[in-house]
Amino acid sequence: MGFRTLSIVLVFKITKKNTTFRKLDLFPSSGYKSWRYPDEKPSLVKMLKLLCVVAMLFCCGLVSGHHFHIPRCLPMFGKYPFDEQKELQSVQPRLVAVSKTKPKALILEAYERGQRHFGENYVHELVEKGHDTEIVEKCSEIKWHFIGHLQRNKVNKALSVPGLCVVETVDTDKLATTLDTVWAKQKGQGAKLKVMAQINTSGEDEKNGCTPEDAIHLVKHILEKCPNLELVGLMTIGKFGHDLSEGPNPDFICLKKVRDDVCQALGIGCNKLELSMGMSDDFEHAIEMGSTNVRVGSIIFGQREKKLSDTHTDTVSEEIKNVTLS
Repeated sequence: MGFRTLSIVLVFKITKKNTTFRKLDLFPSSGYKSWRYPDEKPSLVKMLKLLCVVAMLFCCGLVSGHHFHIPRCLPMFGKYPFDEQKELQSVQPRLVAVSKTKPKALILEAYERGQRHFGENYVHELVEKGHDTEIVEKCSEIKWHFIGHLQRNKVNKALSVPGLCVVETVDTDKLATTLDTVWAKQKGQGAKLKVMAQINTSGEDEKNGCTPEDAIHLVKHILEKCPNLELVGLMTIGKFGHDLSEGPNPDFICLKKVRDDVCQALGIGCNKLELSMGMSDDFEHAIEMGSTNVRVGSIIFGQREKKLSDTHTDTVSEEIKNVTLS
């Protein structure tokens, strides 16, 4: 399949003096975006920060119709020319900021800057942050995505979290049934819990998810046997470190094929099932391949640390301050 490229141009708004601009192609090989900056020689640190921010902006600019901008910059406008399989792009890619192991100070900071969707890998962190009084009070529109392996004995705790938006890692019939039962008990009949079926596209033993061959069975079970669940898409964690010079990521190709097979077998419109694929290292390529939900952590919050107190957030906070919602 031929790749389609996106062009996003950001222009600094200078109000006090005239400034000459020149064009800098950050990703000339992929043709993804252009960046304009004042005609001065930036420091290496400044350029690295710009690279990080632009990467976030690329993803964030596609989130649910919102336009992200840097302070003192004009908002991004434009359409995204996906010529192939247009119906698969009826939902614009959503940014899920993966905040695992990060302190609540960063979550509050990102929320203040307009981010709404956050992802957690561990139930205890989801519960701790989701029930945190300050987060509940200040982040009334927060939407939590659970993106880690979920054991059935922890379903009660996970589903108790206010603002839980979707469980992206349903990989067995038993887990789906447990989620359906517990959700009905906690929330009653009516509102459904959004879920995604996790597919192990790489075949790695350390990765969770059902096999591509079992995907139709799992999806059918959710649709027919779990009335309190709403299946919204398929999710995968691809093999790390794929070399794009060898071609498109086979895990992304596989997930798209699984969706095609599922939709054909069960009579579902492809635009009804999202694709959750792509993380910090490959979210751009994932969007090229049709992802509607990218899970980005380190490029926003920095690399994971085992322990990080709320007072040690200056560097990451500075990056987040550069991004706001228009």
